Amino acid sequence: MVARFPVVDVTHWAVDLFEADGSEEKVWLIESDSQRRALFKPNLRNDTAEKADHWPEKLTSEIAGLLGVPRADIDLAVRAGHRGCISYNVKPADWQLQPGYVLLTDSTGQVHDPRARLHEGHTLENIRRALRNYGPPPDFTGPDAFGAFDVFVGYLVFDGRRARVGGVPEEGDCLEVRRVP
Repeated sequence: MVARFPVVDVTHWAVDLFEADGSEEKVWLIESDSQRRALFKPNLRNDTAEKADHWPEKLTSEIAGLLGVPRADIDLAVRAGHRGCISYNVKPADWQLQPGYVLLTDSTGQVHDPRARLHEGHTLENIRRALRNYGPPPDFTGPDAFGAFDVFVGYLVFDGRRARVGGVPEEGDCLEVRRVP
């Protein structure tokens, strides 16, 4: 028997905030019973059950979980008749999510605009330098010697294997331990 992934109807989930980053419209939602936050990503092309954008997201999350690769939990979703997926928030309550381009700017002293076409300065060496003082994400089950850069490279290779179409620099975020007031 073939197991099927459920499709979560998020039409009536409360809107928490509209996502400003990225190349398409996304919205942060809050599930009413659990208060769990999730980012709804609508399909942009091929909005059919078999060919849509949400399948690579879901399958990558499932495979990553089996391999122990850090990832967000993903569910297939529908919102007001539009298919997509929801990516559950990975940020622990007392942590901050820092966009990767902010870390690059801090590390190199050069402003990194994620919308710039040439993405100057987005090199592996600059990324290694920006991540040198960071460890792996919480609950990381990989080798103890791995730091943030090692996890980043592993994730980058894994993410590239799923033939991403929309890979953009602002998708490289980093978790930081900081108390949020």
